[in-house]
Amino acid sequence: MPRSRGLRARQLHVDPAGLGGRPRVTHVTRELDRYAADALLRDGSSIHIRAIRADDKDRLQAHFHGLGFDSVRFRFLGAKKDLTPAELRYFTELDFSGHVGLVAVRRHDGEEEVIGVGRYICAEGNHRRAEFALAVLDAWQGRGVGTLLMEHLSRIAAADGIERFEADILASNRKMFAVVTALGFRVDERAQSDVVHAWFPIKLTPEALRASDERTWRAASEGVRALLHPRSVAVGLRAYPTLASIGKLVDLVIVAVPAAGVEAVVDECARTGARGVVVISAGFAEVSDEGRQVQRRLRDRVRECGLRLIGPNCMGVINTDPAVSLDATFAPTFPPPGNVGMLSQSGALGVAVLDYARALDIGVSTFVSVGNKADVSGNDLLAYWKDDPRTQVIALYLESFGNPRRFARLAPEVARRKPIVAVKSGRSAAGTRAASSHSAALSCLDVAVDALFEQAGVIRTETLEDLFDVVSLLATQPVPRGPRVGVVTNAGGPGILLADACEARGLQLPELSPQSIDALRAFLPVQASLKNPVDMIASAHADDYARAVEIVGADPSVDSVVVIFVPPLATSAAGIGQAIARGAGGVPLHKPVLTVFLSSKGAPPALATGPRGRLPSYSFPENAARALAAAEGYGRCCAPRASSSPTPSRSLRTRRLRPPSGWDSRSWRRRSRPASCTRAMSGA
Repeated sequence: MPRSRGLRARQLHVDPAGLGGRPRVTHVTRELDRYAADALLRDGSSIHIRAIRADDKDRLQAHFHGLGFDSVRFRFLGAKKDLTPAELRYFTELDFSGHVGLVAVRRHDGEEEVIGVGRYICAEGNHRRAEFALAVLDAWQGRGVGTLLMEHLSRIAAADGIERFEADILASNRKMFAVVTALGFRVDERAQSDVVHAWFPIKLTPEALRASDERTWRAASEGVRALLHPRSVAVGLRAYPTLASIGKLVDLVIVAVPAAGVEAVVDECARTGARGVVVISAGFAEVSDEGRQVQRRLRDRVRECGLRLIGPNCMGVINTDPAVSLDATFAPTFPPPGNVGMLSQSGALGVAVLDYARALDIGVSTFVSVGNKADVSGNDLLAYWKDDPRTQVIALYLESFGNPRRFARLAPEVARRKPIVAVKSGRSAAGTRAASSHSAALSCLDVAVDALFEQAGVIRTETLEDLFDVVSLLATQPVPRGPRVGVVTNAGGPGILLADACEARGLQLPELSPQSIDALRAFLPVQASLKNPVDMIASAHADDYARAVEIVGADPSVDSVVVIFVPPLATSAAGIGQAIARGAGGVPLHKPVLTVFLSSKGAPPALATGPRGRLPSYSFPENAARALAAAEGYGRCCAPRASSSPTPSRSLRTRRLRPPSGWDSRSWRRRSRPASCTRAMSGA
């Protein structure tokens, strides 16, 4: 790694003025000398980044001795055998104004190990320029440690008014050039023999912010992948007293012991090399302030040791990938494999969600019950699902937001690729109180949640029933390209109900083309209504359904098709289901086909036998209209486009916002505008 020109021999061997006993304390110092943050490496494991302290001398010396020959040469521009006491004082007793230093650490057996060191020193007489230096243990190079240190240093420096970083880098130090380039800044350089002088502005440009977000999302995705794709899991018929007694490396550990024993188990997980922990146990932040403190210690412990943790107070995780087939939950139901990624902040509700998914035949790719979200959050899972090829639709049950600003940047990126459907509970004061005692959820203004979801392109539903209705459509059918709906029914009343529900939600029932009407007239009875909705009357049989669905679906004025069936005495629902499935096979593939079976028996299995596979089915016309309107709004708002963020659209909600009683419309608009959503949720 490079040596900063501010770290030349004179400064390396002489204590800077004012650092005789304690560093000078300035306003910046009081903040930065306690600087600490957790970060994710490229493989998804975590490290702890903190300010260098005066008591780090032994750790820094051990770090130096762990550097290889080339790493020492790159860092100091020459060979070096040891750090002198004077150098150690200079490197650890900092003023955190003109000289700022950070270390990346991992904890082993209760002791910190320094794996990376980064610092910058302001140029003499020019506080707008600073020279930087990095050194990372050889075994940790290439994993993102240096990039993270540089990212934290550059943000600290920019906040303190520094405009530019620079350093002398050996021309052969390609890794350092890769670190600087990865930051997303524009780098200039000037060659001087075998040394290159490089400099770059550290202002956080959109390109740099984008690069930082992409690194964070990829790292979060890898961390979740390690939890959902373990190579080995500590479960089975044979029992072991400890993890160490297993005698093999365990990737994922499911913890279901009393809360008082969880910390000891996590410590053993770190010692034995586990990569992930799922804590089923309850009794943490959701029950008391003392439990909240224990949960914080648990979070800090796993992050210092490089683990990722789901929970506590959760139901577990599921991965239906046949190559993994992981069921680490206490749910009695294993869902069918499919393309829906599900998150539930409630464990008990997660059990019901899985049961409902199986009953509706909604295939699940992965399911995660996050519980109190001490470490792995909904944002981490969104980052994972964003690039997961098995997940095409994301369903969320949320009680709180941990980092709404990160959600506001990440969710639009995900929504442009695949739809996100969410239920957010805790709207009312009573609901908020219940959420805080249930999963340690923090309250947030519901108007802000609405604004955040609309800004991000998330489909918000009021109920779990609506969520499953929308997911059932999006998981099996294409997103509609427009609001025009063609309706085929064997009864006038349900068709009218559907027409009313569609129009109330911004959908349209256009007139069919003359060609379509002529084709329908050729086989339907004279009593049938050939307008849209097409009412074939109760005598319609299976072949009528198949032909009518294909004709209406092929009409150029129709973007989607809804087929309604009310079972008369003489007609078999199974035969009609098979005919609808056959007719749907003739509808252009970019148009969704929905069905409504007005029967207590529900839709027949034959509905899934056609070329398009399973067709979504609803018990009532209004359910189909709500789901279709939500999908159409998503398509209009978030269809792949070049813009950086989706256009807000009220149709992404399955309800309409109205000013509460006593509010005038102007103050309502001011409070509900999307620009203020993350500020309103900053305490969440």
